Amino acid sequence: MNRTQLADNDVEALTRALQMTLEGSDRDEAERIEQALIDDGWQSAAESAAHSQQYAALGLSPWERPPCEFTESGDPYRQHRECDLAPLKLLKRMLSHGLSKWEPSPITAVAAKQKRK
Repeated sequence: MNRTQLADNDVEALTRALQMTLEGSDRDEAERIEQALIDDGWQSAAESAAHSQQYAALGLSPWERPPCEFTESGDPYRQHRECDLAPLKLLKRMLSHGLSKWEPSPITAVAAKQKRK
């Protein structure tokens, strides 16, 4: 999917994740993403930034995966691991509130949407 095929909420979430990473305190991660922008382009770099932001925001362990690794229909890799149930559930909550799967701070964003209801 190229950038023109992304939904508006995906572009917005990816842009925020990219900005958060580039302006964040982890200079190594910022440099990695800066290089990814050069080597791989905006979308790939932004998706990598969103992945890192979700990983940090959710306090995931190395064997856990953030919601952005899944699709609405589940695990694209069909691994069906027990530890994947929580991010799948969170992804469904995110999508039900009109959020992007690339939202850098998923729980905070879901809580904000719920508060507005």
